Amino acid sequence: MQYKKLSIIISSLLLSSSFSQITQAAGFKIYEQSTSSMGNAYAGRGAVVEDASILYSNPAGLTKLPGASLSIGGGYIFGQSEYSNVSATNVLGQPVSGETSGDFDISEVVPYAFYASPINDEWAWGVGLYAPAAISSTYDENFIGRNFAQDTELTIISLQPTLAYQVSEQFSVGLGISISYAEGRLTAFKDIGGLCENEDFINAAYAPLGLGDVHNSNYCDIQYELDSSDWAVSATLGALWQPSRETSIAFVYNSAIDLTLANDFEITNVPIVGAAAGGHDDLFVVAPELPAVDLNTGLLASSPLEKEAAQMDLTLPQNFSISVDQVLSPELSVQASLQWMDWSEFDNISIISEQETGPISQVTEADLNEDGYIAYIPEKWEDTFALALGVTYQWSPKVKLKTGVAYDTSPIPQERRTARIPTDDRIWWTIGGNWQLNSDWTLDLAYGYMWMKDTSINEFEYNVQDQRITNANLTADYDTNVHLLSVQLNYWL
Repeated sequence: MQYKKLSIIISSLLLSSSFSQITQAAGFKIYEQSTSSMGNAYAGRGAVVEDASILYSNPAGLTKLPGASLSIGGGYIFGQSEYSNVSATNVLGQPVSGETSGDFDISEVVPYAFYASPINDEWAWGVGLYAPAAISSTYDENFIGRNFAQDTELTIISLQPTLAYQVSEQFSVGLGISISYAEGRLTAFKDIGGLCENEDFINAAYAPLGLGDVHNSNYCDIQYELDSSDWAVSATLGALWQPSRETSIAFVYNSAIDLTLANDFEITNVPIVGAAAGGHDDLFVVAPELPAVDLNTGLLASSPLEKEAAQMDLTLPQNFSISVDQVLSPELSVQASLQWMDWSEFDNISIISEQETGPISQVTEADLNEDGYIAYIPEKWEDTFALALGVTYQWSPKVKLKTGVAYDTSPIPQERRTARIPTDDRIWWTIGGNWQLNSDWTLDLAYGYMWMKDTSINEFEYNVQDQRITNANLTADYDTNVHLLSVQLNYWL
């Protein structure tokens, strides 16, 4: 048994953290920016023009609103992911102790607001504030996979001014420019070189030095944390074609949201190996690749905090959708939508130092074969498609009822699924309605339930050549279900 070099130790630590950051925006892109659209499981979204929330669904639809309007609402996403049959090993391949079954909560509030107004018979404008992506999840500290995942939070908020033009009675176009702010946080425990689980072996190995028991209990409380944020600009281009009074067809393109998350990566209680102990008279060096001994405490040396300024690119990919709304009778209409997301562009994650000489990158770049690289992660995600079908029924002059089903595929290949985002293909069912409260106000309510295919993970740590760099491993089975509640008030000015 031997300890891993610090270069491998640190790179494995950062590999798992960076993967988690990107997947939250990726696997959990949210659609809850319109309660009126949610009632149909977002079928026909962009083709059905009912209120100011059409600004997000299809900018061209602003030209079809009868007057100035304001839509304010929000959704609550809540659910639970149960994990079982969990097994984990440390970087030396030894079993990790902890809870082998349990659950973590999925919880997120998604507010939004839209205002739209005609300018003249041909032009209309509006502005919206919404969240295109958000997630929040937390594992218990005793979770056996705590070295791969603990806390995960990510939110993207977008402000979108929009302009629309009616080319003819049958055809309109619109353009929205989104200014987005992203903020993320993730934490996890991390075993380094098996130093936590091997107290007896470590003390025996160092005994010939005559230093007594040297194991440092801080090695069982090594944690990393990343807090970062960025701004980005993207665009939404929409078209609305109405070949007849009964048929509306929408085409909507959303460009990618490209973010560069830059901040300090922070690691606590990291071992100080002999190769990094130069200039410290209070450290006793045993070997370049082994932890030094702190002569002040008589224990293996550790650094209370290591950090390095670095940046990581994160992208919410471009997507394109086609939607149809078909009126069958004065009371009944049907809707359909098909959306494509360009996840195949997500090939890897790279974390790059912003310092000329950093305490982390100076030992990771050699193993990653690129100057300044802290981590490189192959992803190889796949394009996804989402299909939705809906029905709308005018129950009475003041009450409209809706329902719909949707199916969307997961972009994450089986071999790339992780404990932070153990998602698979999903089926949604929603029900909703619209109530005319008076001449100025309408109310939308919707409820949705998501079934996710049971999935499993088999997670490892890799280098830039797609080779495993440690024996750390996490396997688990997941059963995830999610509920959604949404409410929206519409005011006609």
